[in-house]
Amino acid sequence: MSDVDRGALAHDDGVPQVHPLSIQAASVIRSIDALSFMFWLSIGGTILTVLFAGLNQLPGNVTSESIYIGEYQVPKSILPIASLGFAAFVFWMTSNHLKMLDQVLAETHMPFATVQEIFTLNPPVLNIFHPDNHRMFKFGSGSSILLINWSVFFGNSIAFTLSSAVQRGATLSDFELPELITFGVLTVAIIVYGVRAIDGPLDNILERLHGSTFEFGWARVVLATLLIIGVAAINNVDQFRNPSDQPDGLLGPSVANAIDGETLFVRGIEVQLIGIDAMEPDQTCLDRDGNEYPCGRAATRHLEQLIADQPIICLPLFAVSKSRIVASCALLPEGTTAPKDPTEYLAFDRRLSLSGKMVRDGYALTVGVGHKYIQQEQNDAQHDRVGIWAGSFEPPWMHRARRD
Repeated sequence: MSDVDRGALAHDDGVPQVHPLSIQAASVIRSIDALSFMFWLSIGGTILTVLFAGLNQLPGNVTSESIYIGEYQVPKSILPIASLGFAAFVFWMTSNHLKMLDQVLAETHMPFATVQEIFTLNPPVLNIFHPDNHRMFKFGSGSSILLINWSVFFGNSIAFTLSSAVQRGATLSDFELPELITFGVLTVAIIVYGVRAIDGPLDNILERLHGSTFEFGWARVVLATLLIIGVAAINNVDQFRNPSDQPDGLLGPSVANAIDGETLFVRGIEVQLIGIDAMEPDQTCLDRDGNEYPCGRAATRHLEQLIADQPIICLPLFAVSKSRIVASCALLPEGTTAPKDPTEYLAFDRRLSLSGKMVRDGYALTVGVGHKYIQQEQNDAQHDRVGIWAGSFEPPWMHRARRD
């Protein structure tokens, strides 16, 4: 009986030995299994981005610096960077596994029929080495499904960046245009890297197995581009809707009512004041004598007193929903000329800003863009020990996390 006939074991002087072809077959199978793991990892990453994108649209999260999941919170500022880092890592690992498999196939002495049988009996997830993968318009092939998967992933990643650039509390809300452009360039660079790193070894493997190469093709490029843009737009549909129904782009002048220490009711719309986080309505603090008092209700009463005898005007910034927006609002004392457009509003007396007054009077804290524009008001309130600064308090975001 020959060594090949004996199967996995060969005998040299009566000592069992592993047949070289068995080692090569095991190497192919392990490489395929490693690729399958990376594919599952990429699909899992996309599912997570879809989950976080959905949670980010909830009213309680849109105007918060974090995404709340039960008692846990995930800072929005880390999501864009984390998603791009994950993509770069998975592309790099997938490329390495493809190169390893390509090298094994290049050096193997197994019969071609045996190699094909291994790929038939133990295909990777989505069977990306099937001959249909080289067809440009085969959108149901494994490579097309992976393309759709990564398009959804990057669409959500871009959505995180865009929403964080305007939503209250996220670190990216302090970014200027050059930083956002840099982030966009980095996203494109990682996508290009992934395509180039995977396309080469995938071409070689398909050519060895089927005599054909993988062509990304213009149809797949168009599909990927449309998916990325579509997913990003869907996740930001409210944020990019014009939040003002007035021709001048403003809201008001109008009377308003206070819902809580940071939210107004103006002409049937809930208006979240930009850049601040006021004490929660159910929150209590300690005064200078150590006595507990309802500082959340005090914040609501103070905002109501500020707007009680005079109209306000707001510059809507983005919409949370059809009935809720985030805006910058200012008081209009008697005799004050109201701004006629957003440009005049931005040049308006900042001392009339409701966000600034709530912070300066010690009933709210700065968050997000508030750190940039009204931090001095908070410093003054702390120095003068007014409002909550007269005693001790728990930041409202920590109170919400503990409560919820």
